[in-house]
Amino acid sequence: MRLILTRSAVVLLMLVMAPCAPAADTKLTHNQAAAEQARPDVFGSVAMPLLHSRYDERWQRVLRQMSAPQLASLVRPATSRARDQQVQFVNASMNRYISYRFDSDPSGDRWASVNETLAQRAGDCEDIVIAKLQALRALGVPVRDLYMTIGHEGPYGSIHAILLVRAANRFWVLDNRTDRLVTQEEYKDFYPILTFSGGSTWTHGYRPGRMPAAIAAMSFALNGHNLRLGNNVRAASWSGAWR
Repeated sequence: MRLILTRSAVVLLMLVMAPCAPAADTKLTHNQAAAEQARPDVFGSVAMPLLHSRYDERWQRVLRQMSAPQLASLVRPATSRARDQQVQFVNASMNRYISYRFDSDPSGDRWASVNETLAQRAGDCEDIVIAKLQALRALGVPVRDLYMTIGHEGPYGSIHAILLVRAANRFWVLDNRTDRLVTQEEYKDFYPILTFSGGSTWTHGYRPGRMPAAIAAMSFALNGHNLRLGNNVRAASWSGAWR
């Protein structure tokens, strides 16, 4: 199968790959973890596992820090609900509880733990994704079914993070800009760059003929080596109207 990488994915691969290859046992563990999960071939892309990325340490840090004083009380009303209702509840309740706030870190790309985000009741898109992910874990959703996907939004020229939840063999999108759960087929003009889930990381390419006509995510590579998330006012306040 022949794949085409977007220009952003090619640059991303150069940025994320470690200068030294991991030890053999590390490679095996990572590949085994990826094999146990559904590959996130979403939004017309093909997901390709990465052995290592420069974001692994920060991802594992926020993944480990899953306890927060407010978390148990926030998810308690959904403990006895069906799984789809739990996902709907977490998406809507977290959107209401956490106010969107642009990242004030000089890098524009600090990832806050669920404890930090809930304590401040504010965060940017990836902070809200991480909080939702940990809320669903607290309700018993396996981490292998939860994916943080970072991608380029064509209409706004910005980088945005969403949570993907795999249920009944399909992926659902949880976005901080709408309380409605959306199938990944409905989610338009979003081109994934990186996806994280548990101990696995993927980058995304496209099959011939499916490469986006316009994808301008090169800016993240030119303005430092961080993915500056939610750095566009229009993207942050998007109405949530679906075509």
